[in-house]
Amino acid sequence: MVALEKKFPYSVDEVDKMGRPILSYMLHKWDIRRFILSGKTEEYQRYQAYIVETAAKKLYDKALMGKEVSQLIILVDLSGFNVREHGCLACLQGLTEFVPLMDRGYPNLVNQVIFINTPRSFKSILDLVKSILPAKTQETFHTFSYDKDEWKAYLSKIIDEDQLFTAFGGTRRAKRLS
Repeated sequence: MVALEKKFPYSVDEVDKMGRPILSYMLHKWDIRRFILSGKTEEYQRYQAYIVETAAKKLYDKALMGKEVSQLIILVDLSGFNVREHGCLACLQGLTEFVPLMDRGYPNLVNQVIFINTPRSFKSILDLVKSILPAKTQETFHTFSYDKDEWKAYLSKIIDEDQLFTAFGGTRRAKRLS
């Protein structure tokens, strides 16, 4: 998985104000199209499952320490999103297959999915994905445009600055995201 972590960097080492782990990544760092079009769709989906398992393990570890945390936050920076690169038909198929699978395999695992720097083109894709999800899951999605003041104000209500990477408006330096 180390090789994939370099191609698809993420972090799950931060927490929100309630102690929930934050799974964060910057989509423009992920060359999904190239990977999937090279015939590695299943490997990509296994990697996505690995990321979810890693986040779920953080919750399990917190439970072992006596903390009552049962959900996580997913935070995605969509700056640099490109329909050709990230929204190709094969990429969308992988996404539309994985998200419901995750929802069935890990019901109520996610408290919020927050997208910042969301272009209009992604909102159409998100609407497609949301249409195949239960209403309760659809309510977890929050999208913010490129208005940094707007999304930073929202994030500051739920996440301390030292738990947010600089790309997300915080003071934390990224180790694995860069």
